[in-house]
Order: sequence, then C-alpha cells, then structure tokens
Amino acid sequence: MEHRRFFWCACVCLLTIVTIGASAQDIVKDQALCYTTWDDNYFYIACKVDCPDVRSANSAPNADVTGDDAVSVFVESDNKRASKPTPNCFSMTVSAAAGSQFKVGSADGTMDPKPVWTFKYGSTVQGTLNNSDDVDMGYTIEIALPWELMNMKPPRLGDMISFNLIIHRHGANNTKPISLSPHVIAQDDVLNPSKWMNLLFVGYSFGAIMPNGEKILSARSIVRPPLIDGIIKDREWPKNSMFTLDLPMERGFVYEAKYPIPKTVLVRYFYSYQIDPRREAPNTQLVAKYGGIELQHFPVTNIGPWFSSDRVQWHKNELADMAACGIDVVLPVYRGDITSRTTYAAKALDCMVTALAELKTEGKPYPLVGMFFDLTSMDVAYESKKPNLEDDEVKRTFYGMIKNFFDRIPAEFRAWAQTGKPNAGKLADIVFLGYSQLFSNIPAGLIEYASDRYQQDFGRSLIWIASEGITSAQDIDGVCVRALDIGLDNHTGRIRVVSVRPGQDNSVVSEFGKAVIRSRMDGKSYEEEWAAALNSNPHWILCDNWNHFADGSEICASSEYGRKYIDVAGVQIAKFKNDSEFGVRYLRWSIPTVVRSKQIITAEIALRNTGTLTWRISDGFAVGYRWYKNGRFYSESKVRLPLGRDVAPGEIIELTFGIATVDAKGQSIANGDNELRIELIR
Repeated sequence: MEHRRFFWCACVCLLTIVTIGASAQDIVKDQALCYTTWDDNYFYIACKVDCPDVRSANSAPNADVTGDDAVSVFVESDNKRASKPTPNCFSMTVSAAAGSQFKVGSADGTMDPKPVWTFKYGSTVQGTLNNSDDVDMGYTIEIALPWELMNMKPPRLGDMISFNLIIHRHGANNTKPISLSPHVIAQDDVLNPSKWMNLLFVGYSFGAIMPNGEKILSARSIVRPPLIDGIIKDREWPKNSMFTLDLPMERGFVYEAKYPIPKTVLVRYFYSYQIDPRREAPNTQLVAKYGGIELQHFPVTNIGPWFSSDRVQWHKNELADMAACGIDVVLPVYRGDITSRTTYAAKALDCMVTALAELKTEGKPYPLVGMFFDLTSMDVAYESKKPNLEDDEVKRTFYGMIKNFFDRIPAEFRAWAQTGKPNAGKLADIVFLGYSQLFSNIPAGLIEYASDRYQQDFGRSLIWIASEGITSAQDIDGVCVRALDIGLDNHTGRIRVVSVRPGQDNSVVSEFGKAVIRSRMDGKSYEEEWAAALNSNPHWILCDNWNHFADGSEICASSEYGRKYIDVAGVQIAKFKNDSEFGVRYLRWSIPTVVRSKQIITAEIALRNTGTLTWRISDGFAVGYRWYKNGRFYSESKVRLPLGRDVAPGEIIELTFGIATVDAKGQSIANGDNELRIELIR
C-alpha cells in the first residue's frame, strides 16, 4: 500500500479588496469534481470536493473513518446488479486526513473491513484541517485500486461494472446520502448494488463522453497513469469523462468570509528600569523606601548602568532573546501619565524602536509591538479619584495615552490582527488593558470612542484584550485568563487568550502579610501552567512576563535561573504552534483596497519563515494568490513569484509583485467586495 498526504500551500494573508466597474458574479455552488481512468494494472479515481470547513480525525490506513469528511467508491465487479452486497462487491473510503478503509462484500450481504496493503491513495486539504476559524476551499482524494484486489482481470473495451461514489460530510451520518447514482436516496440504498450506476470501460476519446442518468464512461489512460499524490494536475486526468456532483446547500445560503486568528505568543515587557546615576531619571521604580533595591530576582548581568531602558543595546538583547524562543509580540507596559512620560516612558520606547530597526537591518528576527496599557497611569492622572468614564475629557485622556504610545511605534513594527464583525477582516493594532481598580468597569462608549479616534488618526482599528477583572458591555475582543483559572472561565470574546507565568514572589514590593508567593518548583509550576493553557485551545498565549524582577515572575535570563526559562518557554511555544517543517507568518503588507476591474496593482509584503526548514529557491518556493467571494473560492491566479533567495528559519523576506483584478480566464473579477488570499506555494 502507498499513501501520500500533502498540504501544498500556506495562507499568508486574507484581506478584502473592493472592485468597481466589474460585472456581477454567478451564484457559487458547492460541487465535487470527479475523474476516472484505467490501465492494465489499476482502476483510478479522483475527486476534488468543495468544503468550507474540512474536518477529519482519522489519518491511518485500514481504520474506521466514520464521521470524517471523506469519499467512498463502490464497485460490483461482476455487474450482476444484486440487491445486497456479494463477495464481488468492494468499497474504498479515504478521508481528508488520509485515513482509509477497504471493505469486501460477504455471502451474508454485509460489507466487512479487510486490511489490505496493495492499493494507493493520496489526499490534500486546500485550507487548514480541523480549523473552524477560516473558510477552506475543500479537499482532494486520489485512489488507485489494483484489479486483483477486486477479483478482476484488467477489463477489455466495452466491459462494464456497477459503480457508485458517495461524498461524506463530517458529523452527518444519518442524512440523505450525497451520491453519484440518483437511485441512492436513503442510507439503506447505499449498499444496494442494483441502485448503483453502470461504468463502461472505453478507449481514450478526444470528444466529450459525459455521463447520463444510468451510465458513466471511463476512458483508458494511454500516455502515463496519474500520479496518486492527492493533487489533480493539469492534463493528468482525462477531462472528457469527468463528472460533477452538486453538493446540497440551503436555499439562499451565502458563505461568510472568515479571517483566521493565527496562534500567537505575546509577552509583557517592563521597560521602566534605569540604574545609570548619570541619567536624568536614575533608579526609576527600583529604589525602596529604606534605600535598597526593590527586586526579588536580578538580571543575569546584575544591575548597573547597563541595566537601563534608555540604552538601545539593552532592548536589543532582550528583543533578540524573545524572538529566539518564538515570541511573536512584545507588549511594553506603558504608563501614559505626565510623570512617567517625562522620566522614561517616551524616551525608552524610542530606544526600543531603534533596537528593532537595528535587528531588522542586520537581518535578525524580532518581535512586533503591541501595547500593554497600564491603567494605573489613569489613576495617577486623576489623583486616585474615580472619574466619570462617560465624560468627554476622560475619553480624550484615555485615548491620548494610546495615541502617545503608537505615535512612537512605526507601522512596520506594530503587531496586528484582523477585526471581527461587523467590519470583519480590517487591520487592527493590539491593546491589552491592564487592571486598575478605578477602571475595572470600562463602558462600551469609551472603547468605541478610542477605536473611532484611532481609525481617524492611524487608518486602522484596535483589538482590545482585557485583563481579568475588567468588564465591558461590548467591543472587547477577548479577556486574558490565567491558565490555572481556565476551568472557571469559558473564554470571553472571540479571541481566546490565556496567560502563563513560571511562579511569583512579590514579598519585596508588598505590604507585610499581603505577599503572593507561588514557588517555581524547579520548573514544574511553569509546565503545569503551560499544560493547562494548551489544553484550553487558545488563540493567543500571554507569557506573563518577560522581565518583572520585582515580583520574581520573569522568564528572561536571570542570576537565579540563567536561561532556563527562556529554553522552557521555547519548547512550550513550539508545542503550541505545532511547529512544522514549513510554516509562514505574514508580518505586514501594503496593498490598495479599492481598485478598478482589469487593473494591475502593486503589492508589497513581508513574510517570516516560521518553520524548521529553509525555503530554498531550488525547491520552487513562490508567492501566489487566489480570489474569493463571500468566503468561497472564486478564481485562481496564474501569478507565481519566486522568492529569489533562500530564507532560513526565522528570517524575514520582503517582496513586491503585481496583482491583477482578473480571473484565470482574464475576465474581470466580480463587482463589490472580494477577498484576496496571498499564499506561499511550494
């Protein structure tokens, strides 16, 4: 037996393009496009099935694939048209995840599984398997059945068998069968060969030999047989004998575009440290009342003038370590009150951005930047008196702190996600709201005001993630829940966010008797939190935190633990992302969103290799794109832009190429909103 499973493209990004001056589009229908052919060794079947959410749990040969998206082929080799299965009846089922099961009829009228190893099959998924966060194109199955497996000799021209093909949809075991034969209308008909169609073996024909209601034709392969790899290639299968099955859809149903939420790891980053006495704001947030240093743990290089957030090299070292262990987004803990801005918060951000620019220039990986909004700075601004959060002046102060932060972060370094309904798919920058007792209940009007102002000022929306304890009536995209508390919460919001920390001991900075201490247990505590986080199936994981030495919860290199927790985090992050040989993450793009039909626009994109192997130009890596409408595949593009150079794991490559607003036949794409999916292809 030989089976192959390929995932041949990775979605880089999905964005909405508004096309004007084009004709309307035909209604999209789900179909299964099927082919057969044969030679002296095998009977070949291929099926490309439209499916917006491909699901399959079984990936082993000779396994029960019930409940999976799958294709079943039925053959009665003697064409006796019996009313129940006989020893001359056979079936082969292959799932989208490359599981398979072969069955043979019995004298008792049953179809029984039989372990066999002489067939070949392949499967691919055009999309992401078992992921409801996006809309898939579907899946493809190819099968080659040896004649001897079906107790047959190679057929002669004009021979006939009974044949049927069934499309299985996940979770739909007792519904009306999706059958090639129009006579199979109930589950009891599936194993009734008298209700199957006739398949006639014919020679190769250059004319159309389409099926009728009772019979289909299978043309002989005369050049070379298909390669059974789960990919239907051009000219590989005889098109003159292909047939289609219309898949059932509810009347008036329209697919809705879904924008996947990539698995992302973020980290909280404290940058208020300043131990250089020669600077304007020495010992920022480090000097205790008794004159000591308020740190539970110490950095691996200990403290001194070098341990200062207005030193570019300090940021550069920390950012490089973050990227090395797989962290995608750094969240500087920003305090926007006047005192913090003038002492460290603004200048230190500038130094961090300079460090990012140096890493980029040197071709080294780096995390992107979101905002961790420390709302205690709002407490300071209002002198610890709770203001009216509906007041316009309070709204301006709240938004002003957000604007001050992002004014200092260039767009190329901002972390982004895509918005949910009602304006799904729009670019949005990321804001985490830190807890504040005075601001524990944030009204929807405050969030709406800040989002609208940000859209006006920056041309993007905002993704809002709240810390535990913060509530809002609307417009919060997610609430970050501690991993150990996940059983008490059902993931509020559309983005599931979980935080993990290695341990905690804040006795140095707490009042007597109020310290929170959780031992690291030599790393066991951290492993427990990661296990709980992974079991909760989150979209995002917040490492809490990178360098909070004051409460002993840091994972960066320290005098106490060295680089142990950086290494542990790297291993756990790899598990979360399920690192594969080939992976890609889209960092940024510049693409017009309103264009005319039959126009060529220029696209600029930046990609990071998140896999474990190098993208080698000799392997044919390229960027291409497809058009979608209402979340469903509309048209392929023939554009394939080679990468131009090898890209090692972690490296970033920037590309510029043209996008034409036409389909594969050169016709205008549909008028109105269209989704453009850019993909890395091998």
